[in-house]
Amino acid sequence: MKQEIIEIIEDLLRKKYLLNHQLIFLSKDPSIIEFIQKEYGSYFKQNQNQFLTIKKFSEKITGLKQIDNYCVFTHFLSFIRKNDFLEKKFVQFIKWIPIIINDFQIIDGNLLNHKYFFKLLISEEKITKWNTSSIEEKRFIFWEKIYHYYNLLQSHLLKKGYAYKEMLFQQCINHLNAFFKKSLNVKILFFFTKHSIINRLEEKIVQKIREIPQCILYELNKNSITNHFRKNESISYSEKIKNLEIISVSNEIEQIKVIEEIISHQYILPRKILIIPCNHSMIIPLIYSVKKKLKINISSNIKYPLKHVPIHKTFQAIFQFFLLKKHKRGIMNRNDIEKIITNGYILKFFSKKNSFIKKFYDLNDSEIISIDFIKQCSFPYDLQMILQTDIHDIKNVLKGILSFIRKSSNLLLDNVKKHKIELQFLLKLECLIFRLKIFIRKKIIPLFSIEDLFHIYEQFVKIEQINYRKKNYLGLSIKNFTENFLEKFDLTIITSFNEGVIPTKNYSYIHESFIPIELQKRFEMNMYKNNYYFHHFIRIFYASKKTYILFKDQTDEISRGEIHSLIHRLKINLQTLIKKKTFSIQKKKIKYTLTIKKQSTIIQRFNELKIKGLSPTSIKLYNQNPILFYCKKILNIKEKKSFNMQIGAIIHDIIKILYKPIQGCPITIEKIKNMKNRINPTIKKYFLEKKKIIEGKNVLYYSIIKNYLYNFISWDENHIKKGHQVILKKIEYNMSTLLHLKNEKVKIHGIIDRIDEIDGMTRILDYKIGFSKKKKIQISINQYKEIFINPNYANVMQLMIYIYLWFKSKRKRVSASISIISPIKSDKLFLIPIFFLKKNKNMITYEEYKKKILPFLIERILSIFDLKQPMIENLNDY
Repeated sequence: MKQEIIEIIEDLLRKKYLLNHQLIFLSKDPSIIEFIQKEYGSYFKQNQNQFLTIKKFSEKITGLKQIDNYCVFTHFLSFIRKNDFLEKKFVQFIKWIPIIINDFQIIDGNLLNHKYFFKLLISEEKITKWNTSSIEEKRFIFWEKIYHYYNLLQSHLLKKGYAYKEMLFQQCINHLNAFFKKSLNVKILFFFTKHSIINRLEEKIVQKIREIPQCILYELNKNSITNHFRKNESISYSEKIKNLEIISVSNEIEQIKVIEEIISHQYILPRKILIIPCNHSMIIPLIYSVKKKLKINISSNIKYPLKHVPIHKTFQAIFQFFLLKKHKRGIMNRNDIEKIITNGYILKFFSKKNSFIKKFYDLNDSEIISIDFIKQCSFPYDLQMILQTDIHDIKNVLKGILSFIRKSSNLLLDNVKKHKIELQFLLKLECLIFRLKIFIRKKIIPLFSIEDLFHIYEQFVKIEQINYRKKNYLGLSIKNFTENFLEKFDLTIITSFNEGVIPTKNYSYIHESFIPIELQKRFEMNMYKNNYYFHHFIRIFYASKKTYILFKDQTDEISRGEIHSLIHRLKINLQTLIKKKTFSIQKKKIKYTLTIKKQSTIIQRFNELKIKGLSPTSIKLYNQNPILFYCKKILNIKEKKSFNMQIGAIIHDIIKILYKPIQGCPITIEKIKNMKNRINPTIKKYFLEKKKIIEGKNVLYYSIIKNYLYNFISWDENHIKKGHQVILKKIEYNMSTLLHLKNEKVKIHGIIDRIDEIDGMTRILDYKIGFSKKKKIQISINQYKEIFINPNYANVMQLMIYIYLWFKSKRKRVSASISIISPIKSDKLFLIPIFFLKKNKNMITYEEYKKKILPFLIERILSIFDLKQPMIENLNDY
């Protein structure tokens, strides 16, 4: 792209007639404008030529200033009215404001007729509430309030001379013709890349500028490799794919260790290295590692969320103390006070006066402490203001917080370089608190409660960001995933490449929205997003000689470990291997295990489970961690399904739809052809019929599902072509039986994926979407007990229970085999047989099962329901 720009500019310099006009170099991408101005600015000094981004150009012709979501949030607060809501709705509304602002941007960005769209939303809500018994609920129509605030926000910002991005671009479109009528001597030289367009509004502004006679449009990356890459032409890119490595780790922080290893082996000056930390919580440990351990200078321009700045936790603790103080009415637990006075930053700020901590412990060793006792402890003045603040007087609360912020800032100013991030945080928080004080004093907003203030603070740290800028032309660059750049790199490392992290919340257009999913689909609000993020990955990939993608495959304390769909695509279509890195990290702290005794309330749920039944999944959960079993099966806590689980469920459903018509019949080539022809329409029909499918995912998943279904049916086709006779007996077959224990019966149940006969031999099959590392599984006699205890044998255990259910359904005289259908390395499916009893024997009779395997299943279920055995947390990772 850089070379394209150079050729275009040099061609312009040869066309001297253009130099007589006032030129405006225009692009959405700041890096393009910066490059042109830096390299060629001296050639275009005459005629007041300008170098502008679309944002700056829009501000110029509209007279408006673009503001970020945090500023929009504070303006929103200035005209919100408490009496517009029921009391409980108002508290929620403060939390919802960022999502509501996002919805306004979605509506504007998709060029929707807002009057018609809001009317549609209001009508649907009224229909939904038709049967509501509460009169108050019927009167409160959420979307009516939102529409009212949409109009208020638009008029308020225009009066003030402000606009959010989508609003600014709409105003720009309205002002374009008038601007060019006044500026006849102006020529626009517009540089753009098609794949950087994120919504209909951006597409329209490009189209509108293109239509203006005074505009010359230069489309960069016209022959982009993105289009070829989508077509799965892996052979064309086989050489380039060799320069891509995908590495998985168990925990987020282990990625720092991988980065250190990669750079230590490959870093030789003057190599150019780029790191893209997709999870911003990793930025501080990453910077520490690069600067302190690797001794490399850093260049960065990253927007860093306030919620990841460590000092945020101090203010969060202060607000939580205020809330406890209000609800406990003057009586506090000792721990509540300790959390404040032993906070790291508070100890740091008042370290010279830390005698107050000793006095606190000397004067009172009781677990219950009165607020009056705090006065006797001689806490420093600024801390005393916090601890003794009258939380019912919100003006006093704001005054106390403001005083604490200023005291903290003064102490950190001693070392500005070291505390730059904390000082930026405190400055932004001071502005927010000061603005709230003004709002209250001028009665712009009504007096609110401490809960309201806490919710405002929570939204503030979620949406506001700090610019972490540092220029250093040698060394290592840290950039955002969606940040454009023109330079090439020797080495690029992308971290935290997980679902839910990319796309980031800041850029994910439909990440959080109150707009119903049905309407999002109907108005195609998400149509640009996949292209946008896919393009950014390809751009990064082709700008580097060597690229590493790092992701975590386990859930940890930071986030879920859900593999990104793009990695699935690379793994399946391009046969890219994933390397697993494991680290034995020595933890100094002692591991404490959680233990829950099986008491009266749990006994009742256990008795219900005995009747309702245990599935292989429930036993697997208990084996993995009894505390997880307690949370999900005893407390009924629902967990969001992972990507693999969602995709797996869809594949199982569609296989059932395709194969159900031939259940009980031999599988023939004609039936296979018919099923292959039905794959596409069946997938489309399935997705259309589901009101809520995989959120935020679309076209890439069609590819994965379609690919798996095609290979699954092809697997059957290969059997038929080799002369085997396959009869499909059952598909997705729900079975159950009663297992006789010592003095009682327990129901066990499960859904068997498939039961068939091949050349007269019965097979019980379970299909998986994940890659298998083994071509066959051999179970020795010594491992039978482990099958029902060790989570690593979960897939085998599942089939062992399925075959028992099958035996108990009056088939005790027939032998059967159990196998897994799974991809191995490539996307082709293979049968992975399970051998037991004797080597290479995969058929088993009921008598053999009853004698050698069933006792271990009974033993495991007895131990699960044994009231004397507590549920102890399993700290091992599986």
